Amino acid sequence: MSNDAEAVRRLDLLDAVNRRRAAGDYAGIRVLLEDDSPETLLGEAALGYWLAYARRRLGETEAALELAEALEEPCLRDADRQLHRKRTNLEAMALFDLGRVDDASERWSDLLGLATAAGDNPMVAHAANNLGVVATLRGQADESLAHHARALAAYERLADGRGIALTHQNLGIAYRERGLPREAEAHFRAAARAATPGSDEDVLARAQEERAVLFLMRGDPSLAEATAERARHRLAKVADRAGVAECLRVIGLARLVAGRRRDAQSPLREALRLAQEVGAALLEAETLEALAAVEPNEAEALHARADEIFGGLGAQGWGASVRERVAGFVEMAERGASP
Repeated sequence: MSNDAEAVRRLDLLDAVNRRRAAGDYAGIRVLLEDDSPETLLGEAALGYWLAYARRRLGETEAALELAEALEEPCLRDADRQLHRKRTNLEAMALFDLGRVDDASERWSDLLGLATAAGDNPMVAHAANNLGVVATLRGQADESLAHHARALAAYERLADGRGIALTHQNLGIAYRERGLPREAEAHFRAAARAATPGSDEDVLARAQEERAVLFLMRGDPSLAEATAERARHRLAKVADRAGVAECLRVIGLARLVAGRRRDAQSPLREALRLAQEVGAALLEAETLEALAAVEPNEAEALHARADEIFGGLGAQGWGASVRERVAGFVEMAERGASP
């Protein structure tokens, strides 16, 4: 194939990728690009980046990280310096998914410096938002809110609806963990308003799932299960396996609170399987804590495994908070939850 023909093919591929990305069709992006040779993907770094991005969104986290790391040198050589910053963010997200929180935090801190110096507001927003998530996980409430406030301001300047929605979702989680459910609810609602139906189905569903946890904390397991079930269907349509697992965990907890302990086992076991499959370490540990409440004969071993994962993530405080919350759900079940 001539150089001109190859250039036209690359442009056509990027155009096709952009159309699928706008539609949230990450499986389509993978199909489009996965047959290209490693030389092609590394030689045309933008194509390699979008394949790695799609793989992560589809729960193929280790493959996404491997490709993102291989793309570091090609991206550094590329004239488009923003591509290097986008690749760094993707690498950090994959590292975080796999439980390598310290490594992810280091990448995002580097990215924040690079993006600030370059005036790259989208990457400033992404880095700040993700550093806020790390701070929440570590129990650093003030740092979390500061990072998320910086991210929200940047996304609003960019009129980036998806970014605004994601940041409101993270702020909702941060406020919920501080014991401020009213503020949390306001941010989850804001996330749903900012997201675009059709292209941001995953964000809309994740906001639903987080609201379901709030409904559980208020003692309404029926509403929590119904809300998490709607979110699960949405996430299944976009092949977000980690998101589906999150919803199944909440469904299991809702059944626990409703006094249906045996019925809770199946969704929790499926959530654990999916979390392990996609390499979502934090979700795996959270699900183990939930399983310990419905499978008391296995509780000691399940708690021990969860402690091991939380410790490896440097998230012992988060783990203690999760265990305390599950214990609260058990108490609700024992006294009979009521809306």
